[in-house]
Amino acid sequence: MKKFISLIMMALLTVSLLFTGCASTSVEGYDYTGSTDKVFQFKTFVGVPEMMDIYNANETSYYTKELTDEEVDAYYKDMKDAGFTVATPPYTVCSKEHNLRMLDKAQKYGLKQLIGEMTNADGISMTNMLRGLGNDPKGKAYTEYTDAEIEALLTEFLAPYIDHPAFYGVVLWDEPSIAYYDNIARAKTIFDKVAPGKLLYVNLLPISASLDSLGVETNADRLKYATEYIEKIDLPYVSYDRYPLIEGNEGQTTIGEDFLYNMQVYRQTADSDPDGTRELWTYLQSTEHTFGTTHFVEPDSIAEFRWQVYSFLAFGGTGITWFTHFPPPPVDSSGTQFGVGPYDRKGRKTEIFYYIQQVQQEVHAFEKVYFNFDWESVITVMGEENEDGFVPSYTYLDEGFAAEGHERIRSYTCQQDTLIGCFKDADGADGFMITNYANPDSDKESRTQITFKNAKAAAVYRRGEKRIISLGKDGKFDMTLLPGEGVFVIPLA
Repeated sequence: MKKFISLIMMALLTVSLLFTGCASTSVEGYDYTGSTDKVFQFKTFVGVPEMMDIYNANETSYYTKELTDEEVDAYYKDMKDAGFTVATPPYTVCSKEHNLRMLDKAQKYGLKQLIGEMTNADGISMTNMLRGLGNDPKGKAYTEYTDAEIEALLTEFLAPYIDHPAFYGVVLWDEPSIAYYDNIARAKTIFDKVAPGKLLYVNLLPISASLDSLGVETNADRLKYATEYIEKIDLPYVSYDRYPLIEGNEGQTTIGEDFLYNMQVYRQTADSDPDGTRELWTYLQSTEHTFGTTHFVEPDSIAEFRWQVYSFLAFGGTGITWFTHFPPPPVDSSGTQFGVGPYDRKGRKTEIFYYIQQVQQEVHAFEKVYFNFDWESVITVMGEENEDGFVPSYTYLDEGFAAEGHERIRSYTCQQDTLIGCFKDADGADGFMITNYANPDSDKESRTQITFKNAKAAAVYRRGEKRIISLGKDGKFDMTLLPGEGVFVIPLA
């Protein structure tokens, strides 16, 4: 049984934004004032259901209840309070009434809403029609539909929602094979005619997925899954998933060795867009699940949530979806076994909700500064206390991808393995996302010392607070990072 967070622990989580661990003192005369209005995108996966299955303690049976308007309202308020910005559809198909209710609640709490699968009175499936998969109820293949037919039907599907202020777009496909890229490109062209300015949402597989899943023949072809997405599909983002926290052979939590490699590939994919405007989005792990023989463990500490988020930010990520929000069934149609995430199978918040709330609030606290910078590179540092002599996640990165240093950094030493994401703003200021990359389950703090060139002070964004700190005459930044913690640092001359 999932234990519930105590009121004392909740209080500690929500007020533990104290700025601690830095030997330097606050100084006057230095500041960073750059800012934007952009907001970091945090999305749910498996949104508020219309009908909720309430399971018994052993999850062997359940009954189904329709959520009241007050209950739906409360769940949307939870989303807002936790720092989510985009709500997604639930696990099952919704009625028109529930879609409209979700949109109304999203608008009430300042969120955007994605809509999922729908069928019309003739039984035609919106998503299968757009995907070009299967046949309609009369036996006509969706691939035989003309562009004009699809446009007319899509207009019918979206008519009740398209003018709603909270309508963000439509979820089309999660983890498609490369074989369907042409179908997605066609759907995007038609979608843009019907819903200009709205989002068609597609999420890609990890580049390390099976060859059959990717739809390629050899390992040498894996990168085609990413490059052809850019070449064929004109979407303003690249979204992918790779869940990093895995049970090892002895029951310990290990880090998926290809976690950073997937970040590298999709970072490069986003940057390869000729317009240079594609954002990098990902799914991160909030729910225990077992797929095949791989057991993805339940993240059970704030360190494990921070570690995931701040690792992604070190690669310049701009949007995160948590897998999952409401729990899927204990076993889904593919045989994947699921635990629970921010909510249990009675619809009650768990401690995971509060961990997500904590880290999302931390990111929102400095997002306007973060988005004033463009990502340039990442430095991968092996910690002084690393006894293995290597970091498996680093060895998967392509040679030459990780930077060996930075023109603004004279030297650095880190107690634990560390990521240093390197950024620059339009005026030439440097920014650094510094993340304690040690396995968060090991509970290791990391004293991090970086000597900056031409820097007397630094703007430091840490756990929801900004401080201007002195770096002394030698420009030395010295801070002990908590397990999984990340800080954004801007050296000031």
